[in-house]
Amino acid sequence: MDLISNLLAVSGPATENSITDEVRFFGLGAMLLYPIIFNKFINKNERIPTQFIILISGLVIVPIFGKTPLQASDQFVHITHLISLNLILFSSGLETKFSSIRSILRYGIILSTIGVAISTVILGSLFYVAVSDKFLGLNNGILGDLPLSVCMLIGASLSSTDASASISILNRLRVKLPEKVLQIIKFESSINDPAAVIIYGMVTSWIFHDAHLAGKISIANEITGNLNLRAITDNFVGLFSTGSLVGAIFGYLSIWMLKNLNLRKQQLLSAGLAIVSINYAVSNFLGGSGLISAFIAGMVLSNLHKSEEVTIIQNLKESIEPFEELAEIFIYCSFAARVDPDSLFRVLPWGLMCAFIMMVIARPLSIFVFQPFSRLRWKEASLLGWCGFKGAVTLALSFEMVEIISKTNFFDSSVTTSTAQDIQSIIFITAITNLLVQSLSMPAIARWTSQSEEAKTLEAVD
Repeated sequence: MDLISNLLAVSGPATENSITDEVRFFGLGAMLLYPIIFNKFINKNERIPTQFIILISGLVIVPIFGKTPLQASDQFVHITHLISLNLILFSSGLETKFSSIRSILRYGIILSTIGVAISTVILGSLFYVAVSDKFLGLNNGILGDLPLSVCMLIGASLSSTDASASISILNRLRVKLPEKVLQIIKFESSINDPAAVIIYGMVTSWIFHDAHLAGKISIANEITGNLNLRAITDNFVGLFSTGSLVGAIFGYLSIWMLKNLNLRKQQLLSAGLAIVSINYAVSNFLGGSGLISAFIAGMVLSNLHKSEEVTIIQNLKESIEPFEELAEIFIYCSFAARVDPDSLFRVLPWGLMCAFIMMVIARPLSIFVFQPFSRLRWKEASLLGWCGFKGAVTLALSFEMVEIISKTNFFDSSVTTSTAQDIQSIIFITAITNLLVQSLSMPAIARWTSQSEEAKTLEAVD
């Protein structure tokens, strides 16, 4: 029964004996089914992203199944998150064509790496200024004395974007948008996910370093020496370069495997999962980023095959697609099931403040600072700045954050659990505010952008 309990922990964080396996099965099934029914009968045009609908379910699921969000199979959820993220990025690589990104490659890479770092710094710094007693002190003691490193960790969690919701909304609009804008949105989302994970890891090292200096924890000496600028730069470059190299090698090996093993269509999903898992393990073992490696492997596999191999690559995409969608849903459901409604109401003002800083200041500035390097007009850059939906990576990193805060003992033991949950609730509020506000306002911004494009076309004709 322990295995059953672990597998069904995704449907709710409760561990009470009164929650039976039958109830857990029913809860999991209802959580997966209700977004489909909601979109069919209420959200017919899908103006509200499905991700928002799933996250809101936490307000219902937790009171039913209990609210012990820091318990129940954390290690199981952690491993499943890693598998899901690798599969999502591998699938993104399969959908990326060299020909479509060649013209925006330099700008896309800058935006997806340095832009993520800038967004992290702006959001983390401004949020620290707002809640710190040394500055504005707006938290009134509810969040405790949040150190700058923890605020930066919040910024790193919220720095990546998810292109699926943006593209879905833009594709349904009857407006003409430049193809380069859509390609940048897709490419940025694919690359900034692993970039966000790397920056998140660096901030985590900072947090453990601070905790070590404060005597809260004992860590290995090599960790304390990895926070100078040279070490951070070398680490960043190493993770990207090694991850990219391993991904390219596995992409080539995957082409050979799919061609020579004569796999049946039913075996392609297993083959895809095997590629993703082994690729991640090898890349991390060699000091690279497994997530970047997954994306590169998928891109090489999709672009460097021969014409006679097109069918098997297409079959691989079709086999992985439903599993990828289920992986995303799992991350959203597992996050929603760990929400504490009491904490949400307690930190609502700070969650809304964080959302405002992210959407109105951090994200747009990280776009506009590199606008001269692009061929985008200001209106097109504005649309790109508004396409910053938070996705599965943000939620997965938020889950890891709770464990980090709990381990580092930054706060008094009596409030560590509640503070960790409050910070996760801030990210939850930020994510759902972002999904709701930007999804409802994006059509108007897209039409505003397309009008400038139409005016430019008319001027050229005249």
